[in-house]
Amino acid sequence: MALQFAFFVTTARALPNVSALALAHRARDAGSASALLDALQSFASMMTGAAIAFFNNGTLLPLALLMTASVTISAILHRWMLRSRH
Repeated sequence: MALQFAFFVTTARALPNVSALALAHRARDAGSASALLDALQSFASMMTGAAIAFFNNGTLLPLALLMTASVTISAILHRWMLRSRH
């Protein structure tokens, strides 16, 4: 339970700052980019909630697996984006 709390706290603290940094280079288009980013986040949240409801077995295992999968996918995408820059 403590790991889940730490995951949500760090995500909640990091996401607004990461979003601001991502949009800093596109000040002219920041409104549209922010709307697109929020729409994508809402869609991801909706799909995650549906997956947790579908795979619910009365334990926290589906949530833990989905959280682990999302962190892993994020790390892979981050590495891919860094490689594509060079």
